[in-house]
Amino acid sequence: MKLGIGATLLTMLFAALLGLLSIWFLTKNLRVMISTVNKFQEGDRTARIKNPEKSDIEVFANSFNDMADTIVSNIDKIQSVDTLRRELIANVSHDLRTPLAILKGYVETLQIKKDTLTEVQKDEYLQITHNNIDRLSNLINQLFEYSKLESEQVTPVKEPFSITELSYDLIEKFKVIAEKKQITLQMDASNENNFVYADVSMVERALQNLLENAIKYTEPNGKVTLAIKKQAKKVEINITDTGAGIPINEQPYIFDRYKQLDKSEKKRGAGLGLAIVKKIMEMRDTTITVLSKPKEGSTFSFTLPVH
Repeated sequence: MKLGIGATLLTMLFAALLGLLSIWFLTKNLRVMISTVNKFQEGDRTARIKNPEKSDIEVFANSFNDMADTIVSNIDKIQSVDTLRRELIANVSHDLRTPLAILKGYVETLQIKKDTLTEVQKDEYLQITHNNIDRLSNLINQLFEYSKLESEQVTPVKEPFSITELSYDLIEKFKVIAEKKQITLQMDASNENNFVYADVSMVERALQNLLENAIKYTEPNGKVTLAIKKQAKKVEINITDTGAGIPINEQPYIFDRYKQLDKSEKKRGAGLGLAIVKKIMEMRDTTITVLSKPKEGSTFSFTLPVH
């Protein structure tokens, strides 16, 4: 009986030790995973389960690593967007402040010196005031349009239309503005009437922004050309100017929201015009490219599917 009881107790003790060892080995990877999760929770964004393929819980380890990568990626995107948002607000505030200060100055001058100013001076001050109101209105409209595009509140409505006729209409529209700056605005296209399949309002807006940008940065006696070239299944549209061109180190950033260019000299904001163009192209699953050389001008190109 003593031998039996002793053997039973010894067997139970051995079984308990064996069970504890088995549980320790079986839960080893689980403890590693729990430790890694706790590190990640405490702020260590580099915490990952190493060699998941050698783990008994490979599926869970891979799932955690993928989840951690996604979370870190989303955090980086949020931080990037927040940084861009602050830069956008700062730059827009600067551009809003300038015309507002000019408006205030000339309105106060008209109020204080209204009895001593000549009619010519009054007309001049009113014209300057009107021009700055237009600047403010244009900036606010761009902000509103970009916010709608970025939040995907605008849905493209594709339809067939003549890109040739649209381009000629825009050339006529901007010809007066170009002539005021003594710039030659011309069309380069074959006699063929090219039809494309796209959202006509978005394409028109993109072309307007590109033409405005080309005219803005082209010096008097320069030239701006809108060219249409038909390819096999696409129509290529090029807007070329003979302006000062874009420095090579700044070209990757010209489509950024309100990127400030030419920091060595007087700052000139690229505004939201090119950012809106890029957003429109992204919604059409296409891209816009720029070829530019300093002092030789720039060419912006994109394609539309042939109808």
